[in-house]
Amino acid sequence: MAKSPEQGPNCMAEGADVADINPDKIRDLVSGKKWRLISESLSSLHPFDAAQILYELDDKERVLAFRSLSREFAAELFSELYPQNQEKLLRELSNLEISRILDELPPDDQAVLFNELPAKVTWKLTNIIKPEDMRQVKRILGYPEESVGRLMTPDYISARPDWSAQETIEYIRRKGKDSETISWIYVTTAEGMLLGAVRLIKVIIAGPDSILCDMMEEYCPSISAFEDQESAVHIIKKADASSLPVLDSKGAMVGIVTFDDLMDVEEK
Repeated sequence: MAKSPEQGPNCMAEGADVADINPDKIRDLVSGKKWRLISESLSSLHPFDAAQILYELDDKERVLAFRSLSREFAAELFSELYPQNQEKLLRELSNLEISRILDELPPDDQAVLFNELPAKVTWKLTNIIKPEDMRQVKRILGYPEESVGRLMTPDYISARPDWSAQETIEYIRRKGKDSETISWIYVTTAEGMLLGAVRLIKVIIAGPDSILCDMMEEYCPSISAFEDQESAVHIIKKADASSLPVLDSKGAMVGIVTFDDLMDVEEK
């Protein structure tokens, strides 16, 4: 979580002068491929101050400088960034590098990260972690015990409203094998906001040029990831649905919860 520079003393690297550490200095070190000196220089600052310097650099310089840092300090610096800057950096790093950051972040910072970033970024983060670690991922997301968020899966098919039936079918052929269910296609904006849903059979029998927004059902029962699981049982039964879209606190779709999983809850 963001902290003010006054919250802790600077940890000076031997021989380093904080006054000399500025964006131009780091640029010169990056140009000279002085990775150890970059790490020592930035690590001698409070992570808040180091983060400010990092974002004075251009994209390539920023990534190279960040990669020179120890895993521990990189995670501390990352926590000091505003969500929009975290998002930008995550887009520039490899999955392995992101995984290492997540491993070093304390649980409260992990929860803040997943809850504040856009849904399509949290989707990327979720897919970096192995399927067998999904239980831990849901815990990281900060969803309460017995909430729908702990039960949902991110494996579903979503499509854009302006896609044709042919484009949608081709997408399902590529991605469908990884999905929990493909009986419904959820129509979302580029930001992940749920617009409606369309049955797969309707897409299959439609003309290839038919557009999803003309086929979808705008009324689509959904539930917040923070709602309790018993509420989801009630909604899915009333809707007579096979799955429910799960939304984050901003209303963006982050997963689905299936009828089978919810019936398991009811039987407990």
